[in-house]
Amino acid sequence: MALTPPAEGLSPSTDRAVLHPPNVRGATGGSAAFAARRHEDATLDDVDTAMINHLLLDGKMTNRDLAHRIGISESAVSVRIRKLIEAGVLVFTALIDWEAAGFEWFVICRMKTRMRAPREVAKDIALLAGCEAVAVVLGSHDILGYFLAADRTELNAVIDALSLVPGVASLDVELATDTAVSPRGRQLFLAVDAPPIRLPCPCIELDDLDVALLQELVRDGRQSSRSMARSFGVSEGTIRARSSRLSRAGLAQVVAMVEPVALGLAGVIASLSVRVDRRHLETALSALMAMPNVVFGARCVGNFDLHLTVTGADLYELMEFVGAGVQSLTGVRDTDTLLFVDALRFSPYLKRLGAPA
Repeated sequence: MALTPPAEGLSPSTDRAVLHPPNVRGATGGSAAFAARRHEDATLDDVDTAMINHLLLDGKMTNRDLAHRIGISESAVSVRIRKLIEAGVLVFTALIDWEAAGFEWFVICRMKTRMRAPREVAKDIALLAGCEAVAVVLGSHDILGYFLAADRTELNAVIDALSLVPGVASLDVELATDTAVSPRGRQLFLAVDAPPIRLPCPCIELDDLDVALLQELVRDGRQSSRSMARSFGVSEGTIRARSSRLSRAGLAQVVAMVEPVALGLAGVIASLSVRVDRRHLETALSALMAMPNVVFGARCVGNFDLHLTVTGADLYELMEFVGAGVQSLTGVRDTDTLLFVDALRFSPYLKRLGAPA
């Protein structure tokens, strides 16, 4: 059982393993805009909603348990789950903690363009090693990019490569000293041309079976330990023990996720950069991460102190959240909002999972 070879342009000499995400684009289908629109197949009834709510709390809940809790047959549960998956609304996968995987730097890059259309520039940026997400945005900048770097050498390579992309006129960089994903953020799945999932230096030793298990869980987090044991030629107990070890170490977590645009949970998505009086930084960050609109937060070194990813049902809700929710917090001095218009790359797989259980 061999390790999966690294993707072109990454670091085959240093990566312990590279996982390849499934070809899943979600019901958004790589839409040209995160506009308030629902997928035609995403209409849910009360049973679908109840089923999804249970699965979001426990992605490994069996069809039998779901049937018992909801009051329908096990076969009906199976049919409904399959339809939701086929519609791109419901996804079962494994999230990988980027810090536990061995990345040292999370890099937030805000760019202005000149002489080239922002979308064309963003296409080139999406091809750069380390790029986890890049989107055309509306606001003070034209492009927003998120990068992961395993060490200082990769960090310098990211900045150098960005500065050489034709059309990048200016580059503002914030280095995240700490990041967090809200519980709601772990439930929302957006995938557009997701890159390979690198594990440069995992927090625990991984052998070939561990890597193969991680790959299978990323591909389908709901498949049974029994089926994977048959595929790998090992006992079911071995698979369960390995899965538990990955989870306890804080490296991976099997989850159910829903596609937010299709379900109307995120009519608009925006990044919000915030300047805060350092005396109130921790209090402000805690308050912001508790707000339902916030799905991601980062404490930064750079032009801004905090960087958030936020969602809203529509532009009005977003404006109300920024004006009444964020700017009214004690210590907040200034905010800058960038509205997501066009995502060229977006990976949902590498997220901070918190402290190991």
